[in-house]
Amino acid sequence: MVKHDNSSGRPRIRCSRVAESGCCDNKRRYYLDRIEAGVLDSLRAELDQPELIAEFVRTYHDERQRLAGANVRARAKDETRLGNIRAQMTRIVDMLAEGGAAFADMRGKMEALEQERREVEARLATADEQKVVVALHPQAVRRFREALDALSVALSNDRPLANQAFRELVAKVIVHPAPAGVEPKIEIIGN
Repeated sequence: MVKHDNSSGRPRIRCSRVAESGCCDNKRRYYLDRIEAGVLDSLRAELDQPELIAEFVRTYHDERQRLAGANVRARAKDETRLGNIRAQMTRIVDMLAEGGAAFADMRGKMEALEQERREVEARLATADEQKVVVALHPQAVRRFREALDALSVALSNDRPLANQAFRELVAKVIVHPAPAGVEPKIEIIGN
């Protein structure tokens, strides 16, 4: 959606494809303040269902714990394999040093072990980066409500503040076409 005009002091928006190339059937224009109000009402409605929020938090924590357990098991397996690789490489070097094996025979094995060692070490390094388990803080809902209240005030007073507050809450708003006289369906993709 792009700004279309400022009819009677109220900005209106419309599909950008209509504005740029005319290749969209949705030629309807929507008052921006109505879309913004619809978004805020939808966000507030989501927060007025504490049982859904509690279920979301419980499910989120359960999934984080499940993933953390799987990561611990994978890390233990990789650490064991890395130890085995290093031991095999040491044995190959010792065999070569003692003259008990031909270099050409051991070279391929050593290269394969070296490649696998790098892959396992990379997985372990990535696992270390992902080790931090992100938990949903109990105050997240309170902060979300505060951000909504700040957004309501900012929308009525100061556009730059409204844009910043809005971006903290919402990643994308989709306005579905509706016939004239019917309010459009508004879909919100939240952060």
